[in-house]
Amino acid sequence: MIVGDYSKRSISNYLREIRFIAEYYPEKPVSDLSQVEIEEYVLYLKQTLNLGRDKCRMTASALQWL
Repeated sequence: MIVGDYSKRSISNYLREIRFIAEYYPEKPVSDLSQVEIEEYVLYLKQTLNLGRDKCRMTASALQWL
């Protein structure tokens, strides 16, 4: 990410999002998550926690980076 000229704040935000999804699926490495599991996590953020579109997009970006 440093080579891609991401800010330090972006890097820490992305790492935090990856940590959150790792806590949601503790039995499986984040790199092995399927697209369905990721979609379920984003739905959890949206429907259960009532988080906004920006938070869901940042989560998707962090997982895409991974």
